[in-house]
Amino acid sequence: MTTVVESLYATLNSEVDLQNLKIEGARESLHLEFKQKHDTRDGKLHDDDKKNFSAAVSAFANSDGGVLVWGVETKRDSSGHDVVRALKPITDIGDFHSRLGQYLKDAVQPFVEGVVFEEIPGSTPNTGYLRCLIPSSDAMPHRAEHDHEYYKRTAEGTKYRLEHFDLEDLFGRRSRPFLDLEVLCRPCTADREELLFSMQNNGRSIAKNIGFMFSSPDIETNVITGFGFTDLTPQNSQTTFSWSNANLLLHPIPVKTFLGSVTFKRRGLRPVTLKVTWYCENMRFRQREQTFPPRAEASAGAA
Repeated sequence: MTTVVESLYATLNSEVDLQNLKIEGARESLHLEFKQKHDTRDGKLHDDDKKNFSAAVSAFANSDGGVLVWGVETKRDSSGHDVVRALKPITDIGDFHSRLGQYLKDAVQPFVEGVVFEEIPGSTPNTGYLRCLIPSSDAMPHRAEHDHEYYKRTAEGTKYRLEHFDLEDLFGRRSRPFLDLEVLCRPCTADREELLFSMQNNGRSIAKNIGFMFSSPDIETNVITGFGFTDLTPQNSQTTFSWSNANLLLHPIPVKTFLGSVTFKRRGLRPVTLKVTWYCENMRFRQREQTFPPRAEASAGAA
């Protein structure tokens, strides 16, 4: 199960991927930021690098998470967006990776869990780029320690400093639920499969007014529903169902709670991709796409 940010991170594996971003004129966004190292001739961490990293971690962690790519120069286009201008590979990328990883513990307060670093090799030995996966944090707000400011990101990809009223709101939401939704798929008859939905509260307070919905173009509309599900397909362009329970309470303990299941039939032998959205009181809704491969027995029969 992958989030939007994790999916984006997975697409940036090589220098060719970064070159394609330049060809496409890729923009910075809510989930993507590019940075050019202060001095690309060595792996040292300069003051500007610390400042940029500190602010980026604060902004992504206080927003919806994102991917920071080092070794890419940007320019401002006519619409005011920062777009990829050129690749600027970093010499001694391994040293830069190590130094940035060590600086993470001092970059923001409180510490952001789950930050991932990975090198992208350049076209010449000992050079490359660094991609950083920075998750959204439930311990927000996070302060950039380099300048002692708090940042967030906009949908257009810009960072902004949080004002006092913003901080009051974030600090007031610290004790809140944070739900993870698990979706499993298993065969139940010769031509039917079952989607099973479970949730776990990894936050700091009880989750109330819980619900989720999913949609897919790969599922036949004659779906057999379980308890609590509502068919929204007639109002939408593809098979869509919602589920909610105003009486269910999920306590902040590491235990999964089974919510329900639906039985469905695929449209042909292709994979099934779900777009899933879930929510509860005092938690911003979360979304992801999840794909289930073709059934093994169906594929074998087709072969």
